[in-house]
Amino acid sequence: MQIQPENIRRAFQSFDWKTLFLEELLWNKPRPIQPPVVTGAKVREVAHLGQIPVYEITTGEAIPDTKARRDIHVQISKTTADCLLIFVDETRTQTVWLWAKREKNRFAYRESVYVQGQNGDLFLSKLAALFVDIEAHSGSTPVSALQAGKLLSNALDVSKITKKFYLEFKEVQLEIAPLIEGLPDDKTRARYTLVLLHRLMFIYFLQKRAFINDDIFYLENKLETYGDGKNGFFETFLKPLFFEGFAKPDRSQELLALIGDVPYLNGGLFLEHPLEQEYSPRVPDEVFDKMLGVFKQYDWYASDDRDTSRGLLSPELLGFIFEKFINDQKSAGAYYTPEALTSYLCERTIEDLILDEVKIFAGTHARRAESVFDLIGHADKVLCAAIWERLSTLKVLDPAVGSGAFLVAAFYTLDAIYSQL
Repeated sequence: MQIQPENIRRAFQSFDWKTLFLEELLWNKPRPIQPPVVTGAKVREVAHLGQIPVYEITTGEAIPDTKARRDIHVQISKTTADCLLIFVDETRTQTVWLWAKREKNRFAYRESVYVQGQNGDLFLSKLAALFVDIEAHSGSTPVSALQAGKLLSNALDVSKITKKFYLEFKEVQLEIAPLIEGLPDDKTRARYTLVLLHRLMFIYFLQKRAFINDDIFYLENKLETYGDGKNGFFETFLKPLFFEGFAKPDRSQELLALIGDVPYLNGGLFLEHPLEQEYSPRVPDEVFDKMLGVFKQYDWYASDDRDTSRGLLSPELLGFIFEKFINDQKSAGAYYTPEALTSYLCERTIEDLILDEVKIFAGTHARRAESVFDLIGHADKVLCAAIWERLSTLKVLDPAVGSGAFLVAAFYTLDAIYSQL
């Protein structure tokens, strides 16, 4: 059985944990045992794998705040070593998933928030990693607690799919670099290969969301039209697409007839690279056949029914690929901030700013809130309006201008706050 991303999305967005875990992720049914007793909370097991349970936690009208959630986990962990906790509010419109990673003598908490109305892309990549491949386990012993623990860790702590893609990305880079002509040496060809891969990967994300000419196979179709077996695709189509279509706001009718409905992107990725200004690279169609051959094996959050068994990829992949290559150049003073740190910094900076500035409107409980999520959970109309007003004037600056990881993290932080409001 293959993973079905859109079915997973529908079950998750409707808070249908039974369908999500039992029918789509292929976990086991709840065990016929009494769940842990937690003061002031209702605990219900919805599934388990390798004796590691998934518990749904409800405590009343609102989801408990950060401290209370962790206190509940501590109570449950006394009888259940590893577990996944799903907190939901009374109206089942908000949820917080909590998983605790053991680090020496303490827990490192990983929490993910979803508010109904969001598209759920962040969650979708994590949920896909919880899928149990029945064929891989056929004829063998049931999934062990150790295997289930690794599954949770891969899904909620480390992106296994992303690492797998990086290895294939690196492999295809080494394979296609020697095919490029017009550059002086192997090192320069390797550098220029990365430029092309980053551009094509960015376009692939856009096309899979139908943002380019309303065509989720935009690049493949254009390669078939303009490829001539030599350098036709690059010379005839990609150069105008890169340097005029994406890079310039004003396009001629001739260009529009060539590239179709393409958004103007005000960024440096599609400006002429210094290597293109100094040399005249010639890139055969075979290079793009190989690139797209790797890309098409993954699901890039498309809403189509193709084979998605190889995994799902999110836009954070761009930053991850950048990180892996930059980390090889630390001796030259180049560093990349990991996604976990960018998310933490953005959450703390934005949330602390909001918490500090709306205290005048907040009651006693709100002034003790550790996060904006907790604050809004107990807010009245006046407080929500104050938060909204502060958000409307907020600007985020990323002075390093690297891969854009900080801006992506800031976007997700703000998106969650707006959705909850």
